[in-house]
Amino acid sequence: MRLTAAEAPVDPQWQQGADLFARRHWADAERALLAYAKRTPPPVLRADALVRAGVCRLMLRDAPGARRHFEKAAYDEVARRKSPAAVAEAFDRLHRLHLEEGSPAALRARVLDDCRRRLPQCAVLPKMYEREGDALLAAGRHSQSLECYVSAGRGLSPGGTNTLRLLRGCLSASPPPLDESAAACYAAAAAAKPTCAAALCTLLSRRGEGWLAEDVRARMLLESGKAAEAAAAWETMLRRRRGPPDRIAFARCEALSAGEPEKGIAALEEWLERYPDSPLRERAAACHALLLARHGDLAEAVSRLEAFLKEHPGSRYAPEADRALANARTASKRLEQIKTAQAARDDERRRDPALAGLEQAEALLARNRFDAAAKSFMDFNNRRGHPLWGRAWFGLGKARHALGDTQGALAAWDDLWRRSLADTNILCAARARRAAGDAWLEDLSEPARALKAYDEAAASGGFTDAAFDLNRGLALLMLGRAPEATAIFTRRRDAAGEDKVEFLRWDHLVEQCAAGRLAPPPRGLLPAERRARADLALADGLLAAGEHSRALRLYRRAAAPLAGREGADRCDLQTALTLAALGRTKDALALYARFEREHRRSPLAPAALLYAGTLCASPRVGSFREAREWFAKTAANHPGTPEAEAAEFYTATLAWRGREWAEAERLHKAFAAAHPDSPLTRVALDERLPAIAKKSLAVPLHDPVDRTVTVYVRPHDRKRKAIPIVKTSAYNAHLDIRPASGYVLVDSGIIDQDSRGSAVLWTGPN
Repeated sequence: MRLTAAEAPVDPQWQQGADLFARRHWADAERALLAYAKRTPPPVLRADALVRAGVCRLMLRDAPGARRHFEKAAYDEVARRKSPAAVAEAFDRLHRLHLEEGSPAALRARVLDDCRRRLPQCAVLPKMYEREGDALLAAGRHSQSLECYVSAGRGLSPGGTNTLRLLRGCLSASPPPLDESAAACYAAAAAAKPTCAAALCTLLSRRGEGWLAEDVRARMLLESGKAAEAAAAWETMLRRRRGPPDRIAFARCEALSAGEPEKGIAALEEWLERYPDSPLRERAAACHALLLARHGDLAEAVSRLEAFLKEHPGSRYAPEADRALANARTASKRLEQIKTAQAARDDERRRDPALAGLEQAEALLARNRFDAAAKSFMDFNNRRGHPLWGRAWFGLGKARHALGDTQGALAAWDDLWRRSLADTNILCAARARRAAGDAWLEDLSEPARALKAYDEAAASGGFTDAAFDLNRGLALLMLGRAPEATAIFTRRRDAAGEDKVEFLRWDHLVEQCAAGRLAPPPRGLLPAERRARADLALADGLLAAGEHSRALRLYRRAAAPLAGREGADRCDLQTALTLAALGRTKDALALYARFEREHRRSPLAPAALLYAGTLCASPRVGSFREAREWFAKTAANHPGTPEAEAAEFYTATLAWRGREWAEAERLHKAFAAAHPDSPLTRVALDERLPAIAKKSLAVPLHDPVDRTVTVYVRPHDRKRKAIPIVKTSAYNAHLDIRPASGYVLVDSGIIDQDSRGSAVLWTGPN
């Protein structure tokens, strides 16, 4: 039986390339597609394979390679007859590529002419002409742009049709003045073609009544959220006397009101004084009164709204003004009540000397004068029946705790808690119980007592903040109740919402619990060692949560009891990582050097040496010489370990980053030969060596950008941006750094920091 074309089996080599292409494995897909295209005789889908290979090159950021593939497909005479759709796509992508690269207009015109001669009826040709017309119009070449739009014919989009109509009017022998219909046409064209909006506005503004185009352009800026730019555009029109001054000035007031309400209120007041007879006065008066009700003085807003309703009772703005007046009156009355209550409290404070003494003690505590604060709080020792006694005794506990008297602080807080059980009106009882839990947990390493205090505080005060949940979860972990702690951390993670930094913080804790890394110390230890191990476990939890300062205090407290015992090496390593995370690089490197001397036989020694090297190579230290020394020690003292393998690769990375091209090539080749099964070998062969051959620090991406994150910056900004990752394979994120409104970007820098202890190894560019 003879098979028809529809029933012909799919070529397996083509299918392999198509599957790799669909899975976005660009390098492998390109190899398979090119192998299929090079077969003899030429296969049926040769042009399709070349087009897809070109797309693979684009995804690998190799535009010249992509252009070669597209040109082969576009100018293949056999493919023109057998696969006209693939040839048309090749011409289309070739034209797009020329536009992206900024190629000369003559070169792009030749591509269009070649496509028109070879495939005069193809469906993409009108789109290519329209795209070329857009580029020429944006470049200010209006006549050539008009020719391209005409060549597109019936294939023009609605936006292109509007643009063609406007261009014909502008380029005619005697252009007619603009009217409202032409302004609406421009608005539609600018919305469809944002890149051409400025050039088209400049061209239209030269016609009679051209201010209409400038007004539409400014209005579009305002509607897109660029209020400051819109206000500046209308202000420029006022200075140049473009358009009716009352209309342009009022539009400027609207833009200022949208971006900076205070300036908008002042501008509207000035407008109402300058244009008393304008037909826009009713609208301006309504806007002024409504803006005052939302952002200004409520008393003045009530007065303005009443005057407006009296002057314009039948206005179309009257219903909105009525609602605003009712809301302003209610808010004004409420504000008056608040002021009256505040005045009453102030009078009561002036009449009560005990309150003045308590506030003085709290001020001393805030200024870190703890001893004086404690003495002032003790004045309430004989005033236990006073309503403010609980607040004073809570402050006494805080002052004692700051002085290092943990037992004295616990005595004050426990006294306050016991009295609150009989008298529920005592102030600060729940806060005192929570503070006692913190002291039991961090100062005395008694998680059972801490958890009891936390449970009582939660039942009394209903604490729901993140710090409380963190400490309570850590207490549960130290008691071996990991599932309950995981439930707390999971709840906080799920409640993070759009706060990705907070989400990742709690998710990291959940992962640490699941991996069993945050475990309580074993039983049967001596009291001193058990407390040190408890401090170590709690510090690990705080480090995982990003609480570096608290973790460092516990690591240092655990170091002395663990000296010469099991766990001392881990304590020193974690202390060094915490110091690095706090930016104290000199102290961290000194501790790494001590670790090398005192724990050279520890299983953690390779990791410590490698961390020291990566810290030296990081932007915070920037010493490649010291980094090479640490990496050399790692490889020499601990051969065969994963850390030694990483150290060899990082040594090659240092040569590459230092632009030592010959040495970098030698080290990368040596690494690939010594570790053929390492995943880093593919990085060395596929990325580093081609970049080194070009004497470049840039490496091609084997996957496209998964997400572009736009970050707006001002001078001296330090932005923190978390990017949620949902893929299980490699993830490429691109930060698009732009200046905030009113600024020009001169220079910027990105520092990738690990907020959880610098545990991620340094891999390359600063």
